[in-house]
Amino acid sequence: MSVPGLPLPELWEVIIGFIPPLLNDLNTVSLVCRSFSSPAQRRLFNEITIGDHRFGEIDGVHPLEPRARRLIDVLNESPHLIAYIRSLRIYSGSQAAYRALGTISWSHLINLTFEFTPPWSALADIQKLVRTPSLRSLHTYYDEQEWSEEALFGVLSCCSENLEELELEIIADETSSFRGPELPRLRPVLRSLTLGTDGPLPDFIHEAFDLTRLRSLSWHGSRSTALDRLFLRYGSTVEILILPGGLSANPHANFNFGRSFTSLTYLQVKFTYNCFDAINETLAHLSPSNCLATLRFDILAALIHDYNFKPWATEFEDITLARLGALRRLEMAFVPKYIPGDEQDSPELFRPFFPRLDEKDLLFLCV
Repeated sequence: MSVPGLPLPELWEVIIGFIPPLLNDLNTVSLVCRSFSSPAQRRLFNEITIGDHRFGEIDGVHPLEPRARRLIDVLNESPHLIAYIRSLRIYSGSQAAYRALGTISWSHLINLTFEFTPPWSALADIQKLVRTPSLRSLHTYYDEQEWSEEALFGVLSCCSENLEELELEIIADETSSFRGPELPRLRPVLRSLTLGTDGPLPDFIHEAFDLTRLRSLSWHGSRSTALDRLFLRYGSTVEILILPGGLSANPHANFNFGRSFTSLTYLQVKFTYNCFDAINETLAHLSPSNCLATLRFDILAALIHDYNFKPWATEFEDITLARLGALRRLEMAFVPKYIPGDEQDSPELFRPFFPRLDEKDLLFLCV
């Protein structure tokens, strides 16, 4: 009598999943038997990295790492392996590398990452990569010292219509101004947007992508008017918001912030010396019908000891009980810890400041 279980192909995948993701181990397993070959190759090629010897630069030429050259040769000799690749990470300044990658048909590529600004001379090949129909996630850099605004526009305007996640890090002067040409109306509908900049945001970001159904927004940089405009324009659909740079000290900005995010369920914010009032101001302006369920503070334990924390905590309790009816989880991420394993860096450090929140059966976590 047979016992119900997984189909054999899925069973092989499970077995291979227990093998350490090491090159030699997976190579060996792929040679054990034909049944193990495809699962092992699929895991081996799931995520690949193409890099070069940046520090061996000669006359602007970045020679590819030997491993990267072999990898490109293998893909050209065995094209069936390309279908196993889901993530491609590139840290190369070599035009030859992008030319080689641009000739490959990335039929199942989902995630594409440029670890720094690619060379301007490789623009045409970069456009081929970001135009891959299966692409869902793009992480790229823009440095105004290395690229022109037109080059950035040339890349973003070619993105696959299926793109859902964009992470863009901008290195630009705070006085820089971005003016992009008008884009076609066929734009990817982004669900997740991560931006890293202390300067302005290129206006054509709004034209290159449809942000009206944005679900996740992360801003890695200082609070700026560009961010506030982004809040006002697209905040109503955002459910996950991450602000490692903290909140604004401008009460008007915090009022707009609170009113913009009507669908917010997760908020993560850096807790600094100058944002105590900003946090409470912002939360106080949230709609009473808000659905904020998780609130996370990245906080220095020293703040609780050095700052007059009790008055702030009392006001926070008042706001939470009055406005945050859906809140179920409060997280404190202590960075850095006082002493590894110190009991001070635990939920017990801040729990006594919020006695009334125990009535909400709130989950306190220290992460």
